[in-house]
Amino acid sequence: MGGCDSIEWEVEGSKRESYNTNVRELQNLHNLTTLEISFKNTSVLPMDFQFPANLKRYNILIGICQFSSLWYGGALERTLKLTDYSWTSRSLFTTVEDLSFAKLKGVKDLLYDLDVEGFPQLKHLYIQDTDELLHLINPRRLMNPHSAFLNLETLVLDNLYKIEEICHGPMHTQSFAKLKVIKVTSCHRLKNLFLYSLTVNLSQLHEIEISSCEGMSEIIAVEKQEDQKELQQIVLPELHSVTLRRLLELQSFYCLLTVDQGNPSNQSNTLALFNNQEVNITISPLSTTSLQKLRILRISECDELEEICGSSNEGDPPLGDIAFMKLEELTLKCLPRLRSFCQGSYDFRFPSLQIVRLKECPMMEIFCQRNITTPSLTKVEYRLSGDNWYTSGDHWYGDLNTTVRTVFTKKDQYNPDLGKLAIRDNNDLKSIWPNLVTPNSFPNLTKIVISSCESQYVFPIHVAKVLRQLQVLKISFCTIENIVEESDSTCDMMVVYLQVQKCHDMMTIVPSSVLFHSLDVLHVYWCERLVNIIRPSTTTSLTNLRILRISECHELEEIYGSSNEGDAPILDEIAFMKLEELTLNNLPRLTSFCQGSYDFRFPSLQKVHLKDCPMMETFCHGNLTTTSHIEVRCLYRWRNEESEDHWDGDLNTTIRKFSLERYMSTKLQNIEQDLTSSSESDDS
Repeated sequence: MGGCDSIEWEVEGSKRESYNTNVRELQNLHNLTTLEISFKNTSVLPMDFQFPANLKRYNILIGICQFSSLWYGGALERTLKLTDYSWTSRSLFTTVEDLSFAKLKGVKDLLYDLDVEGFPQLKHLYIQDTDELLHLINPRRLMNPHSAFLNLETLVLDNLYKIEEICHGPMHTQSFAKLKVIKVTSCHRLKNLFLYSLTVNLSQLHEIEISSCEGMSEIIAVEKQEDQKELQQIVLPELHSVTLRRLLELQSFYCLLTVDQGNPSNQSNTLALFNNQEVNITISPLSTTSLQKLRILRISECDELEEICGSSNEGDPPLGDIAFMKLEELTLKCLPRLRSFCQGSYDFRFPSLQIVRLKECPMMEIFCQRNITTPSLTKVEYRLSGDNWYTSGDHWYGDLNTTVRTVFTKKDQYNPDLGKLAIRDNNDLKSIWPNLVTPNSFPNLTKIVISSCESQYVFPIHVAKVLRQLQVLKISFCTIENIVEESDSTCDMMVVYLQVQKCHDMMTIVPSSVLFHSLDVLHVYWCERLVNIIRPSTTTSLTNLRILRISECHELEEIYGSSNEGDAPILDEIAFMKLEELTLNNLPRLTSFCQGSYDFRFPSLQKVHLKDCPMMETFCHGNLTTTSHIEVRCLYRWRNEESEDHWDGDLNTTIRKFSLERYMSTKLQNIEQDLTSSSESDDS
C-alpha cells in the first residue's frame, strides 16, 4: 500500500483485529491525499493516533450517531464527524471544512481544550447531544486571544445541556466574520446568543433560528464593562430571517441604552426588535432603518403582544414616515392582545408588500392609526379563530386600514351555513364570541370542538342560549372552570354528546344553572380537580342520559355532589330514567356514587363496569331501585382481562361484597409476602 495516493475504506466494528493493523498502516501512508473511511467503534483508535498530514480530501466518520442534515449549498472536500470524541489527535482540525460533534467528551471550552489555531478552514460546525461544553470561545483562558472561526458560515448547536455562552467575555477580533446562518435548539442554559462586542463582525449574517431555549432572555447582551460607554449602532445588513420559537424567558432582542448621559433624549440608533418594557416583542420606530432588507416578517403565539412597531417612546425625534422597503410578506398569528401594527401616530410605507395574513388576532381593530401606503397589496388573508371560522378567507376593501377595520366589524356576523366549528390554541375564548346574537344565530351549527384554549368559561350565557342545533361538544386540554358562564338564569343546551378531557381547572361538569335535557352520552376523562360530575337539583335536566363514562379523575370522590345538600330542594328520590351504562375507571378517591343520604332510581340500568376504584365500598347510602339484574364487572390493580359478572341481587350488596373480597385478597397477599420475606431472611 506504500505507493498508494488514494484510498476508499470502510471498516466494520466486527473486524477489530484487522482494524488495529490497518490503522497503523494508514498512519504510515505519508503520501495519502484522499481518504473516505468510517470507524463504527471509536475504541479501535489509539490515543496517540495521527492521520496522515498530507490529506487534502477526506470524509471521515468516527462512531455511530444520527446527525441532522443541513443544506450547505455545495459539496465540501474535508468532512469530519465525531461521536464520543475522546482521542487526542487534532491534526485534522486545522484543515477541516465541515465538522460535526456528537456526545463530545472532556471539552468545556471548544477552542481552548482542543488547542487549535481557531479552526481556520472550518465552514460548517454542528454540535449536538453534549453535556460538558460550556463555551465555544473563552478569551479569558487564552494567553494571547486570537481570531477564531474566520471562515465559519454555518453554526448549529443542538441539545447542549450546559452551554452558557457562545463567547465568554468580550472578543475584539474578527471571529465569526463570515457567519451566515446560526441555529440553536434546546440549549436551556444559554441566556443570550451574542455579546455586543461580537456583533460588529456579523455583517454577513443571513439567518437566525432559535428554538426551545428555556433560559434565553435576550438575543444580544451588553457586557458589563460596556454599560457606561457609547454604544455604536448595530447593523445587520444581510439579515433577512429571524425565527424564534418557544423562548419562554425572552424579554428583548437587544437592551436599548442611553448613550449620551448629558442628553437623555439622544439614544443610540440600535437594532431593537424587542422592547421589554411593555410586551415581549416590538420593533422600535428608530430601528426600522436597520431593517432595510427585511423581506418576510412572521410573528405568532406571543400572548402579551399589543403592537408590532412600538409607540411607547413617541417623544423621540419625529419621523416623516416609517418605511419597510423590501417587506413582501407579513404574517401575524395567534396574538390574542394585538390591537394594531402600531398604536402611535406614524405614517407607514410598504412599497413591496404583497401578502398579509392575519390569523387568530381577535382584538385587531385597525392596521395603524394614520396613513398607510401599500401599492402592491390587493388582498388580506383573514381568519378569526380556529378552523372553519365564519370570517376566514380573502378580503379587500380598497386599502389595508379599511380592510382590517371592516373585517373586524364583521367578526360579529356569523356564516349561516356553518355546521362545524373547531377552536384551537386560543388564549381568550370570551373574545371570539359575537357581542350581539339573535335567537336565529348559528342555525346549522351542530358540532363544536375546542382544544388548548384558555378562559373562565367556554360560552357566554347569551351565546349558549342560542345554540339550539348544537349536538356534539368536545372540550380538551383547556384551562376553563365552567362550560357556560355562571348566571342567575337557567340555560338549556341541546347537546346530545358531551366529552370533556384534560380540563384540570373544572370542579364540576353539570352545574345547577345548565340543563342538558337532550344529553345522551357523557364522557369525562382526566380532569384532575373535578370533585363531582353533577350538582344537586340538576338530575332533572339529564332525563335522556343513556351512557355515563368517567375515567382518570384522581380527585373525584362522588358522581352526584352532596357537599351543598342544604342548598338543594328536598327530593323524594333522584331518578336517572334512561341511564343504561355506567363506567367508572381509575378513580382512586371515589367512595360511592353519592355520599349524601338520597334515594336513587335507575329503571333502565343494564351495565356497571368498575375498574381500579379501590375506595368504593358501596354504591349509595340511601335506598336504591334498579332493574332485576345488572351486569356488574369489577377489575382491580390494572388487570385488563374481562372479569366475571359479580351481580348479587342488588347493586349496593354487589359492590359491598366485591369490596370485601378485594380487601381480603389484598390482606392475604400481604401476609404471604411477609412470610416469604421472613423465610428468606431465616435462610440467609
